Amino acid sequence: MYKKLSLKNKACLNLILIFLLILVLNVLTPIIADDFGYSLNLDKEHLKGLKDIINFQIVHYKYWGGRSIAHTLVQLFLYLPKGIFNILNSFCFTYLIYLIYKICKNNQEDKPIFLWIIFLLIYFFVPVLGQNILWLTGACNYLWTTTIVIFTINLFLSNKKNNLFLTTAIFILGIISGWTNENTAVGLIIIISLILIIKRKQNKKIYPWQITGLIGIILGFAIMLIAPGNYIRKNSIIENISLIEKIFTRFLNCTSGIFTYLLPFVVTLIILFLILKIKKQNLSKNCLIFIIGAFFTIYSMIISPTFPKRAWFSSIIFLIIPIISLSYNLELSKKYLKKFKILIIIILALFVIDYNNLLVDINNLNITWKNRINYIKKHQKDSKIEFTLYETSNRKNPQYGQLDIVKNPLDWPNNEIEKYFNIKSISMK
Repeated sequence: MYKKLSLKNKACLNLILIFLLILVLNVLTPIIADDFGYSLNLDKEHLKGLKDIINFQIVHYKYWGGRSIAHTLVQLFLYLPKGIFNILNSFCFTYLIYLIYKICKNNQEDKPIFLWIIFLLIYFFVPVLGQNILWLTGACNYLWTTTIVIFTINLFLSNKKNNLFLTTAIFILGIISGWTNENTAVGLIIIISLILIIKRKQNKKIYPWQITGLIGIILGFAIMLIAPGNYIRKNSIIENISLIEKIFTRFLNCTSGIFTYLLPFVVTLIILFLILKIKKQNLSKNCLIFIIGAFFTIYSMIISPTFPKRAWFSSIIFLIIPIISLSYNLELSKKYLKKFKILIIIILALFVIDYNNLLVDINNLNITWKNRINYIKKHQKDSKIEFTLYETSNRKNPQYGQLDIVKNPLDWPNNEIEKYFNIKSISMK
């Protein structure tokens, strides 16, 4: 029956299956880490409405950081039932895959297998998958912001004609896109600027909405960057080395990260470039734009004192686009096409095994928090509540690399968990 479907319907069916796979993981993921703190208003009570969220974000902007768009999303989802986030977050992930596919397909015939290739590249190569796409706070900061950015880039790659509504709407979208995530927004500005420069060189028309869109992006980025909270937080990190040493050390860390997290992508791109050269085909300018944008997202982190693993998410997404785009246009002989299909089948088989292990692991996290919550409800008035530390070695688990419950009841995240559950003291056994 599947063979009788049109390529478009096959693509839709594959997207639905990807949605369901991620939805199961989202349903099993409890709220963890920063989720507890963002669930509370300034009075350390549960969020009561939009006013609480706005007031919290004003203080957050002044004293912590400028990612107001991302953290407003975080608090909106934490205010609403978790089931709403599970569905919308799964849709957001699926939509990101669709957007990447759409950019790479570029109005050509559907090749549904590439939806799975995009999915598998994200699944296997994002360093901390759970933090980026399952953990509520992390997903809003990385998955949602990157999806907004890719959506904006997709619009700029289209040939939409100008009108007043579009000019205004893209300006607002630009502000939102630029106000998402620091290094992702840097990549966005570079990519959009290069798109317009190339259009200019090719004597193609640049529409007013594209100019207002870029202005909006830069404005949004500036609003995020000048947040007083950024500088308060930055000053709290003490580095007893000179400015030159800081820049050099961070440059080396960024370069080391490329070998750690992006080597498979770099090697694949080199192979695809060599194939193009053998076939005497030119490299698409759009592919080059995304590669440049990806490296800007990486080396812009020289400004930051830290480079967490989850911040590599947008760099990986930007590099997946040229890889898929080049592969999409690659005409393989029947001999190599057969080998390619066998390779995909083997990778899918490995995915099934890995996905099953991840299900078991995240389900253990889910059960751990259900048991904790049940215990808290029964012993809410106790002066001291203790739990065994939850640990995981699975990097796709949203709890991986994050603090669970610590020994000191006054330390984070214990202090926020205590306020969230209205208990006196919680600590690790």
